[in-house]
Amino acid sequence: MARVQRKNQSTRRREFKVNNKERVNRLYKQIIQRSDIPKRLKRETFESYDTSVKEGFDKKLRLIKNFTEAYPNLEDSLIYLAGNVGNGKSHLAVAAAKVIAYKQAKEINEGISEFMPAELPSGEIFLFYVNWRSELKKIRSSYRNNNTKFSAIESIQKMQRAKVLIIDDLFARTKISSSDLDDIFEIIDYRYQRDKITIITSNKFPAEYLTSLEPSDLKDYRYNPMTKEDLDLATDRIASRILHGCGERGVIEFDGPNYRITKE
Repeated sequence: MARVQRKNQSTRRREFKVNNKERVNRLYKQIIQRSDIPKRLKRETFESYDTSVKEGFDKKLRLIKNFTEAYPNLEDSLIYLAGNVGNGKSHLAVAAAKVIAYKQAKEINEGISEFMPAELPSGEIFLFYVNWRSELKKIRSSYRNNNTKFSAIESIQKMQRAKVLIIDDLFARTKISSSDLDDIFEIIDYRYQRDKITIITSNKFPAEYLTSLEPSDLKDYRYNPMTKEDLDLATDRIASRILHGCGERGVIEFDGPNYRITKE
């Protein structure tokens, strides 16, 4: 009889482990589905990243892996991938976020009774992806047109609240305005002050790009002139938070050839 009971207990433990893994996978899939990560990028992983593009890229991959492995005990909550087009920065940003998302799913599952369904808590944003250029167009349109269904305020708040935020292509190929700088600061500062995980990709290095701006470079300079002193203050407070958020790791530079072209 005792042997049968031990066998039943062992079977239940195995079943619980299987069910537990299924629950975590279910929660993970929900996080990814709600993240707004584009379909093409959802499949990206660390394993599928080709480090042979250029010597030294394996070390860059290791830096990013170290970031994800340290979660949730991160010393620095921001990671900034900068450099050439076609070096897989978006690939790595999503791969890193996915690793953290799976750890999030485990944490959520631990807080849910085994008798309750594996569902994400309502109102929480665990992972959110934005392509900055696309989001910026919608934000600008919202400011110009009050009748649009898209809310700039809601978008910015969502970027602030997300536990993990990917900003893809920050400062990408568009003339920046003073209001853009204000929005970027509101997002970066909110997350910086609260140590929220932020993963940024860009073709531009934050300090070099922002400090090089002149008032006449701003898109709205004719209608909203800004002095050089005010501009330097606005850009410095963004760049300083980004760089301090990266900690000793600093900006991770990608200077290889365009993989999309060389692959062909």
